[in-house]
Amino acid sequence: MVGTFPCRSETFIAREIAALEARGIEVMVFPLWRGDEDAAAGRAVERVGRWGVREQFLHMGKHVAWQLRFMGAWTQEGRGALQALWHEGRMLAMGHRMRALGVERVHAHFGNVVSTAGWMAADVAGVPFSLSVHARDVFVEPQFVREKARAAVAVVACNSAAAASARELVGAVEAKKVVLVPHGILLDAYPLRGAAPSGVPLILAVGRLVEKKGFSYLLAAVARLRAAGRSFRAQIIGEGCERTALEREVARALLGDVVTMPGWQLQEEVRRAMAEAAVLVAPRVVASDGDMDGLPNVLLE
Repeated sequence: MVGTFPCRSETFIAREIAALEARGIEVMVFPLWRGDEDAAAGRAVERVGRWGVREQFLHMGKHVAWQLRFMGAWTQEGRGALQALWHEGRMLAMGHRMRALGVERVHAHFGNVVSTAGWMAADVAGVPFSLSVHARDVFVEPQFVREKARAAVAVVACNSAAAASARELVGAVEAKKVVLVPHGILLDAYPLRGAAPSGVPLILAVGRLVEKKGFSYLLAAVARLRAAGRSFRAQIIGEGCERTALEREVARALLGDVVTMPGWQLQEEVRRAMAEAAVLVAPRVVASDGDMDGLPNVLLE
């Protein structure tokens, strides 16, 4: 279970799926929303629509039980309860689709509405459930995390900060279910470099253009390098809501001749940029709403 698939900023999920398939495990992807591309790189993607009134009526027992659970959690969960009620018809349909396909395990990424969907779908399908937590989903917007942990066989955290936060959220009884499993990397795809590249040094940053990535601090730093007369190039690969603000900062600091922001790039292009870079910078910060990275995947890459 994922939010969108494929998703350019969640390449770690695609790597995880590929690794499971390499071990002979059949993986079906159930996204709540359509991804960045219509094609899904040959994966088995089940796009399930919301059930209508007739189908929900025919399965009234589960439908009403989950609706009452979500409505009863309104005062504690707020937005999480509303999102669950909005998607409840699709969650119900997903569970029955999983049962029809013979799904044996449901694993959901993120402790938000996606794992709420996985939790309900697994219950409807009658199979074990687990979830992964990452960053914002435990630092800022956890939803039903204690209840999900109670139902889950495991809560997987990809970094120690998320694991610590998850253990606090789920309570002492369920804390033993929280396990730390860092994201993996195919080392052959990121070969070690024998020597530093020649020419004008490239300062590289990769990630979504959002506040927590701290790219405004990177621009302030390269402006100081420029003022000190240093020779360099800088590139920020990624896309996001902070693009306009960052472009204004580039213009204000007169950095347009040394800083480029090419937007999203294919993984092959990102690897090529890494091979050419003198340094990779990940200036992460705690955002104004409390969001932050646990361990930026670009550092692993």
